[in-house]
Amino acid sequence: MSSAQDAAVPSGRGKVGVADIAQKAGVSLGTVSNYLNYPDRVSQTLKERISAAIDELGYVPRPARGAAALTGQSTIGIIMTDIEHSLFTSVFEGAQEICEDKDMQLIGTNAYSDSKRQTSLLKLFYSLGVKGVILCSVVDCTADLEWAASVKLPVVLVDHVEPSSKTKNCSVLENNLAVGQMATRHLLEAGCKHIAFVSHSFDYQSIYDRYTGVQRAMRKQSQAKLSIIDSHGIMIEDGYEVGCEISQLPPTTVPDGIIAGTDVLGVGIINALQEKHRYRVPDDIKIIGTEGARTGNYPKVPLSVVAAPGVDMGRKAAALLMDEFSNSRHVHGSVLIEPILVERDSSRAA
Repeated sequence: MSSAQDAAVPSGRGKVGVADIAQKAGVSLGTVSNYLNYPDRVSQTLKERISAAIDELGYVPRPARGAAALTGQSTIGIIMTDIEHSLFTSVFEGAQEICEDKDMQLIGTNAYSDSKRQTSLLKLFYSLGVKGVILCSVVDCTADLEWAASVKLPVVLVDHVEPSSKTKNCSVLENNLAVGQMATRHLLEAGCKHIAFVSHSFDYQSIYDRYTGVQRAMRKQSQAKLSIIDSHGIMIEDGYEVGCEISQLPPTTVPDGIIAGTDVLGVGIINALQEKHRYRVPDDIKIIGTEGARTGNYPKVPLSVVAAPGVDMGRKAAALLMDEFSNSRHVHGSVLIEPILVERDSSRAA
C-alpha cells in the first residue's frame, strides 16, 4: 500500500522514503505503510523500531494531496505555547481577525510549553499543507526554525527571538524591556524605596527582559534599592508562598514595592498578605504585575499591571506571515509592540 506519505522531503542526504525506513527498522514496506496510515495495526515493539528509524533518517511526510485539498491554499497555523495563558489566546484572536479579513482560515494548536510537542505540531502543519505558521514559543526553537527553512515553510515568531538560528524569520515581540521600566517607574513615582522583583525561570526570554528593564530603570535613580526574590516557580501557589515569607519579615527589611514576573505571582502574593494581616496592600506594600493576563483568580485588591497588547501582536504576526508567502520582495525583521500601564488598587499611591 502506498500513500502521499510515502515520499519524504530531503534530509540533507537525498530523499528518504519508506523503503529506507523499512530497511533501517528491519521490517516490511507494508508494516511501515501501516505505521504511517493505520498505526493501530502495528505492535508497540514495531512502532518503537520504526519511530527510531524515522528519527534517525530525518523522514518527514510530504503534504498529502487530500489534506491540501481540505485546507486549500488559504490556511495558516498557529502554535501557542500555553493555551491557558491569555496572552496567547489574545494573539490568536488578533491573527484570526486578519485571516478573516483576507478570507483565510487559521488553525490553532497548543504545545503545552513542550519542545517535542512543538516540533511535532510544526511538522503536522507542514503535512497539512498550510501556507505558513505563527509560532509562539518560550523555549529554544533553533532546530525547528532550521527544519522549517529546509522545507520552505514560512514561520513568524511571537514573543520570542532566536539569535542563535542561522535562518531568517520575522518576529513580533512585546517590548518587555519597557514593561520592566514602566513597572519600576510606576512604583518609584508612588514613593517606593525598596523594590523587589519576584520571579523564577529567568531562562524565559520575556522574564529576563522584564528584569533587565527593571535594572535599567533603577540605575537612573539613587533613592531606592532593588532586590530579587526567587519564587521557585511562576504560578499562583508560588506567589502565595512568597507572600507568606514576606509577611514574616521585619518592617526594616520588607520591600514596599513588588514587581511580579507574572501576574499570577502577584495575585498569589496579594492573597497571602491579605490572609496574614500583617502588611497591607497597597498601604504598606504596592504590587504590580507584568503581563495583563486574564486570570480566573482575582485578588481582593485588584492587581495593577503593565499589559501586553496580545491582539495587536497577533494582527502584526499574521500580516507579516501573509506578506512573506505572497511577496517575493519580503524583508524579514522584528517588530516591537509597546505595552500599556493599567493602574488598579494594588499600587495606588496614598
